[in-house]
Amino acid sequence: MNTGKWWWNTQKCLGHECPGVTIIPVMISSDKTQVTLFRNKTAYPVYMTIGNIPKEIHRKPSRHAHVLLAYLPTTCLEHVTNKASRCCMLANLYHACVGHVLTPLATAGIDGVNMRSGDGAVRRCHPLFACFTGDYPEQVLVTGVKTMQCPSCDVPSDELGLAAGAANYQP
Repeated sequence: MNTGKWWWNTQKCLGHECPGVTIIPVMISSDKTQVTLFRNKTAYPVYMTIGNIPKEIHRKPSRHAHVLLAYLPTTCLEHVTNKASRCCMLANLYHACVGHVLTPLATAGIDGVNMRSGDGAVRRCHPLFACFTGDYPEQVLVTGVKTMQCPSCDVPSDELGLAAGAANYQP
């Protein structure tokens, strides 16, 4: 989405089916956060913003471009003794919760929603999930890769970081 090609291609596809529609790219972000000062209670706050907002506004928290959608639960699942099973269960819990939170977005994206734009005109808008933003641990959780693997490419873990500075690498 950062080049706009996805946006334009999606706009063209929907424009052929139903002329005059507007794409609203929905961007979701999350970062595990400590929510209390006692007993180390944590949660995943899930924030939403839209790609139609200029980046100068996105970057300033005081402009309130992000909306809190939900707090997702965290748990240690201490009763599960197998580490691989526990990791799988934690990932499944996270994905089930995110799926539940984003369920209304699927219907609105397919059917469209009438919204009033900044100029006062009512337009048929299709909010579509465009991207997820998160730190490395959240990217690993969302993409389902193992820790120490790249969540966005298929570079082997022992070669991570070598592509940009291979010439300067000294073991």
